[in-house]
Amino acid sequence: MTREERERQTRKEGIIDAAEKLFREKGFDNSTMDEIADAAEFTKRTVYSYFINKEDLYFAVALRITRYYVSVMLRESGTIKSCAEKIEKAGKSYFMFFQNDPGGFKIISFARTIHNFEKESPHHAEMVKESEKIFEFLKGVIKQGQSEGSVRKDIDPLMTAYYLAESIVSILEMFSVNRPESELFGVNGEKFLEFYFSMILDSIRPAKIL
Repeated sequence: MTREERERQTRKEGIIDAAEKLFREKGFDNSTMDEIADAAEFTKRTVYSYFINKEDLYFAVALRITRYYVSVMLRESGTIKSCAEKIEKAGKSYFMFFQNDPGGFKIISFARTIHNFEKESPHHAEMVKESEKIFEFLKGVIKQGQSEGSVRKDIDPLMTAYYLAESIVSILEMFSVNRPESELFGVNGEKFLEFYFSMILDSIRPAKIL
């Protein structure tokens, strides 16, 4: 990487830093490119030389957060041999991300709802690639479990990987919005997650012969 490329990358990271701080504090709708440019101490023209619009910049912030939690999830799950435990560990790693960084979780969740400009955004494309790493990991674990006999052979690995990933995301998004309601009914988040994993793992295990 040349000196010019390093300087350009440093400026880009500075803009993303400023944008992430504002998006965490004010959300996407209430943050403007003028505010982000001021916070980053660049002109708005400079900001637009790195990002095509606010959506693209939001995807860049979401990409950074996604890369972090995906790397942690894959690292922690990759050292475990049992297929069921790998799936459970991956889910619990995401739950810890949800618990420890609720602001980052909200950014990722909201990024999933932005559909305008997603095809034009290079950062959205990179975010999708990062997410694909999770699906490929889960698909590989399911295939391994099928060959070992610990996972049902009648289920499609890709469809099952998508089902597992989307269901845990949906559960956590539900809790992020309806936590007071769940607590009103006496539902403890961590205990519910343990129950969820026992149910989800039972659904992909071979049926026991009685």
